[in-house]
Amino acid sequence: VPGNADQYADQYEVRREEKKERIEKNKRRQSRNLEERAATDRGLNPRDMRKNELKRALVMSKNSTASLGKFDEKLNGEPKVKGLKRKFDPLVSAKGEEKAKNMAILNRVAKGDTSATVLNVRKAQRAINNSKRNKK
Repeated sequence: VPGNADQYADQYEVRREEKKERIEKNKRRQSRNLEERAATDRGLNPRDMRKNELKRALVMSKNSTASLGKFDEKLNGEPKVKGLKRKFDPLVSAKGEEKAKNMAILNRVAKGDTSATVLNVRKAQRAINNSKRNKK
């Protein structure tokens, strides 16, 4: 029993726990080394790559809340999230412009024209797959 250790503690158990901690530390360091190597192979600075990953994770975590991070506290140096700007047509437009747009849509639907697809095929496929998974 070491001099300042608890004499009633199981020293073999303590050694096993310390070894497990060392192994976990080595695995974490190994994975970090692999990430750094992958970054240098792509010609990036590993520190900058990790910083960008953290920024991306921060933005994703903010967006995961119901308010999309609108009411969350801002951190020092937090990047400003650039959202999509929605462009609305003016309320008052030129004579016949609205009618022309609506007629173009109607004609496209009537012809079955697929050149200007409105359907996002990837998104639809993902929705179908998710619904199949949920049924199982």
